[in-house]
Amino acid sequence: MSTIIDQQELARQMRLILGDNESRSQYTPRNHSGDPDLSGVLDLLGYAVIESVLQHTRGNQCQAARILGINRGTIRMHWRKYRRYF
Repeated sequence: MSTIIDQQELARQMRLILGDNESRSQYTPRNHSGDPDLSGVLDLLGYAVIESVLQHTRGNQCQAARILGINRGTIRMHWRKYRRYF
């Protein structure tokens, strides 16, 4: 089974993380000078992609890992690390 995350879905997820929406933008990681921490943003974007695929697989982590080409443990690590933001 192959799943493609289209450009619109990716853009929607990015807007949720990076957009002007005050309830989401407060969670955008910042560096010591207050600028967006791009490494943190990439982590959160990765979380958003994993979350989207988990929704698609109805929470099946093994299937989501296969779709993304990553280890199930990676999904679990990202989920634990970032779920507190959402």
